[in-house]
Amino acid sequence: MHIGNNLRAKGDLNGAAQMYQKAARADPSSPLPPAALGDTLRHLGRYQEAEEIYHQVLSKHPYSGLALQGYGILLIEQDQPDAAITLLVPAVDDDAADHRVFNVLGIAYDALGDHTEAQNQYLSGLSMAPGNRSLSNNLSLSLALQERHDAAIAQVSSLMTGTEADKPLMHNLALIYGLAGKIGDAGAILRELLPEADVVNNLAYYQNLRSMDPDQRRGAILDIILKSIYLNFSNPDENNG
Repeated sequence: MHIGNNLRAKGDLNGAAQMYQKAARADPSSPLPPAALGDTLRHLGRYQEAEEIYHQVLSKHPYSGLALQGYGILLIEQDQPDAAITLLVPAVDDDAADHRVFNVLGIAYDALGDHTEAQNQYLSGLSMAPGNRSLSNNLSLSLALQERHDAAIAQVSSLMTGTEADKPLMHNLALIYGLAGKIGDAGAILRELLPEADVVNNLAYYQNLRSMDPDQRRGAILDIILKSIYLNFSNPDENNG
């Protein structure tokens, strides 16, 4: 697992997949190696293989948080948010529910355009893991999709700590300002993070988002959300999910 995690961090997904396969054979009772393998196959675009792995893991460990997250994300990426909801709802109804599963369930509802229910899921996850940045961040983007821009800005701003960890949040805050049409505010934030040429490109992208119809805009924001999810197999207890 350690070698696989290192290879994955360096971008060698094929090498990581081989190590996770070896780890799964070495410890067939643990859900961690096959969950890592499934997620790596998903990143490689080998969706059918990943889905088969997730089925195998969940047949033995039906409440494996990492496997549920990975499978749920895979289904959403394949435009099957309804299937993700069917998969995840029983898991969050369980007493041992994982807050990270609420996060993926929220994304699935956002994908369907049911932002109110998505926000309920994020808030349920936050009740279990107060201050979790991924849940809070996705909540803010869901609010922005509902055009509740002031609430979204307040949500992101409440997470700021004045440290290096704020950079991803600052990018999302700039995005939300852009969606709200506050291009000057968005530019001011981006200039703290990026060269001017990239600032110009990002601001043009925000303007393009504003010109999209709601379904197109939701799809674009959903892509941003999915790309931001990081499943940590070196220390799953600290998974940002």
